Amino acid sequence: MNKHILTSEVQAFLQANRHQNPSSIALKKSPFEKVSSSELASQIDGYQRALKKLPTWANTERIYFPDKINMEQCSSEQTALVKKNLIKKGSKVVDVTGGFSVDTCYLAQQAASIVHCELNEKLSEIVAHNAQQLGVTNLTALATDGVAYIQSLPEGALDYIYIDPSRRVNHAKVFLLEDCEPNIVALQDM
Repeated sequence: MNKHILTSEVQAFLQANRHQNPSSIALKKSPFEKVSSSELASQIDGYQRALKKLPTWANTERIYFPDKINMEQCSSEQTALVKKNLIKKGSKVVDVTGGFSVDTCYLAQQAASIVHCELNEKLSEIVAHNAQQLGVTNLTALATDGVAYIQSLPEGALDYIYIDPSRRVNHAKVFLLEDCEPNIVALQDM
């Protein structure tokens, strides 16, 4: 996560150019020494994708958007709203496969506490930053293997385990549950 993207000057540039074609931004020289033109284009692309899918994120200042693949794979806010109603108010939750944290942030509205596990350290850092921007104070972002994390907890430490396995493995789409990462079929007994 390039924290220079969060400076006032870069944020003003992103705001002024948020409706530009990201490809045209990527092809120009960056006006910032510590932020590349591709990073600027990625933020603008993320904002544009968020407009319909994640309006809260799009309309919150200083949100840091992740790589395109993470934006494509994350839930929409509408879907996350449905999921949040599946858990009891005041519960303890772990999101084993946190991703960009849309589901996590909505589950947090019901939960007393929620742990967001994400193997990608950069994405975990983005999630921690965005949770602050969104006012989600009961979310703990951990750059760790979520399965290993829940295995390390004492029995009864959680009310819910949320897991949404990746249906892309080595850049290829998979369809069977046992082919997803993590393999939730193998984890059922746990």
